[in-house]
Amino acid sequence: AIRMAMSKFSSPSHRAAARRVLVIIGSPYRKGNYSDPTQIAHKFRANGGTVITIEYVQEHDVSATPLETLASPNFSLTNRKGDGAELRAHDLRHLLCEANCFCKTNWMAYTTNKWNTPHGGCYQPSLMPSTQNSASQTCYRMNESVVVLDENSGKNAFLMNAFPPRTKIWLGLRYKKNKWTWPGGHSVGYTNWAPGQPNHRAGDCVYMEMYPESNSEDIHEGVLDHTLCVRIEAGCPESEKEKFHLCLDCVLRSIPKGDYLTIADDLNDH
Repeated sequence: AIRMAMSKFSSPSHRAAARRVLVIIGSPYRKGNYSDPTQIAHKFRANGGTVITIEYVQEHDVSATPLETLASPNFSLTNRKGDGAELRAHDLRHLLCEANCFCKTNWMAYTTNKWNTPHGGCYQPSLMPSTQNSASQTCYRMNESVVVLDENSGKNAFLMNAFPPRTKIWLGLRYKKNKWTWPGGHSVGYTNWAPGQPNHRAGDCVYMEMYPESNSEDIHEGVLDHTLCVRIEAGCPESEKEKFHLCLDCVLRSIPKGDYLTIADDLNDH
């Protein structure tokens, strides 16, 4: 069954830019025989696929191998929850949404949860010297992204690892109407200003230099060699409410007729 699914994903009808997700539903399986699905499932995952398992546990299956051993990390479900709650369709919808949250090729993912999905954004560096205004235009042309934001200590640490020490990159922060704001008019919460900063009289643009402390400074419009663009993918809404209403809609709209493959078979017959 798993080999059949992999063949389907390799066919011309599958879109190359779409995330490959395999949902396996069944009972625990016997490990170690000639039809053991472990190796082929791990190969699918190693090649960028996501495996979701839904396991129906029965009392007489205690000696069998749990189905979750085939799943991508934290992408397993079971009818026997520790808290006694019932398995519901929403549980699968949630995992499908997480699987659909991924960055485009060559974009860096800032992962913030146990599924390693980039709800913190997808990042693409640009090595073209630019002012902050031209950097914003460059980012917009790159899939309608924006110049990078630095809103918390976790993001700050991620940005420090994106460039070599002493590198200066533009931030999207600007001084407008007597206050510092991020793109879209979002107010400033977390800050990590360099000593003596901010000083809006010195300038209304902000850059970040990769020191161990990774401080920010404001300057007049100048030219820097590096820009880091960020975008939140449509499949990666940030709030739980958005996640419930938007990412499932994105999953369903992105799958044309023919991309579903229904397999009713013994799991060991892979």
